[in-house]
Amino acid sequence: MELEQKKISILFLDSSPNLSLDTAEVQKWLDQQFEIGLIAQTTAEVIPAPLSPSASGEIWQKVAEAIIKQKEVTEAFVVIAHLESLLTTSAALSFMLQGLDKPLIFTSSPNNTAYEHIEALTKDFGIRANLLNALQVATMDIPEPAIVFGNRIIRATRAIRTYDSSINLFQSFQTPLLGNIDFGVHLSEQENIGPVGFQPMPVFEHKLFTLDVLSDLSQVTVPEGVKGIISRIPLTTAWMEQYAKGRPVLIWSGSTVNHPLAIQVNQMTWETAVVKFGWILAQTQDVAQIRQLMLKNFIGELGE
Repeated sequence: MELEQKKISILFLDSSPNLSLDTAEVQKWLDQQFEIGLIAQTTAEVIPAPLSPSASGEIWQKVAEAIIKQKEVTEAFVVIAHLESLLTTSAALSFMLQGLDKPLIFTSSPNNTAYEHIEALTKDFGIRANLLNALQVATMDIPEPAIVFGNRIIRATRAIRTYDSSINLFQSFQTPLLGNIDFGVHLSEQENIGPVGFQPMPVFEHKLFTLDVLSDLSQVTVPEGVKGIISRIPLTTAWMEQYAKGRPVLIWSGSTVNHPLAIQVNQMTWETAVVKFGWILAQTQDVAQIRQLMLKNFIGELGE
């Protein structure tokens, strides 16, 4: 008697600027892959996803809405994102789709060219190995969103980029791996995030202004319409008084500044802190509430 395979939806975020794929093309490729057919029944959907920071929030909302729409007819989801947007995409969707109660797995191609997805499909390399691993993990009862890349399974909100391996490009930040893949999938025995009811909130405030390590604070001009400021560098009270102008300022830095608009965070990864801030800002502009929510551990983003 044959076991019934899981139905897995693969959402393909196509960042190619000119040679865009369509859903039928990806579905044809999936149907031709013998190993994929042994793992699960897969359906494809291509979602255009240009690599533009200003468009990220809108893209995440589209992906979240697609998952919500398919939630009752599929048993798991695999999201394929561009390598450079994998961390932010996986963290954002983790917040937007809390309590999904279905495996939500993220992966990418290790090939970082502009046409990585087309090359991965037509030349049958790059993304294929990671996709096979991601599909295997998606068939399991994994209780939280995860990145599958190389032979590692990592909590989506605790993943960071690493440069010590040509295969495993991501590592878990100060928390154990969720599992590994070595002649089979092995999930770690650890305390996972607690179960919650499905709370879809596919919203994101993208009008954010970032100060990075190259910013010259004496030359900074905060654009009009900005709802929140994010800084990777220490800020002074004088700078806050001059530039914050009622807007919350998220400071991802080891130093502190005593100002009512300052919100200090350093226990999260950079990507998770940024998307969590934008997700919260889409829900409230009250600084005290924003601070409280930034310090709340929603989906394991603060670690163990």
